[in-house]
Amino acid sequence: MICKHLKAYFYPYVSSVAIPTSAISPAGASFIKAETEIKQAEVDLPMRELRESQGRVAEAKAQLTRAQSRREVLEAENQVKRGKTAVEVAQSRIRLADAAYQARLQQLGTVANDRGLVTVVAPISGTVADRFITPGESVNAEKPLMSLLNDSRVFATANIYEKDLNQVKQGQEVRVSESDKRGLFSKYWE
Repeated sequence: MICKHLKAYFYPYVSSVAIPTSAISPAGASFIKAETEIKQAEVDLPMRELRESQGRVAEAKAQLTRAQSRREVLEAENQVKRGKTAVEVAQSRIRLADAAYQARLQQLGTVANDRGLVTVVAPISGTVADRFITPGESVNAEKPLMSLLNDSRVFATANIYEKDLNQVKQGQEVRVSESDKRGLFSKYWE
C-alpha cells in the first residue's frame, strides 16, 4: 500500500522534471530497494507469525505429552501398588491355608508326600461298603471319606422255617448272602 502511494506521489514529478540520469539511478535504486523491502516485509510478517504460532503449538504439544506421560506413570504406579496389594493378600491367604493344612496333618498324625497327598488309614479293618469321594479329591474334616464294614465278625438275623429248626445248631458254620434292593445277590460270607 505504501509503495503505491509513493509511486503515485513521485511519478508525476519524475516524468515532468528533467533530472540527470546519474541522480535518478541512485534514487530509483533506493526506491526499488525500499519497495522490495516493503513487499518482503509484507510476506515475512505473516511467515514470522506463522512460525511463532507453530512454535507455540509445538510447545503446547510437548507440554501435553509430558502431562500424559506423567498421568500414565501415575496410573502405572497405581497399578503396581494394586498388584503388590493383591500379591500380599494372596500370600497371606496361602500362609493361612498352609497353617490350616499343617494343623490337619498334625491331627491325622501323618505327613504329606511330595505331591501333597496324604494316605489315610482306617482305624479298623474291613470292607469298603460305600465310598463318598474320589481319589485325589480335596476334602474337609467334616466330609466322610467312606464307610467300612467290619466283616471279621458279622451278626445276622435270619428267619428260619419251623420245619428246618432241627437242622440248625449253635456254632454251626453258615453261608450268608446279602441282596441289593432289586433282590440281586452282591456279597457272600461264610
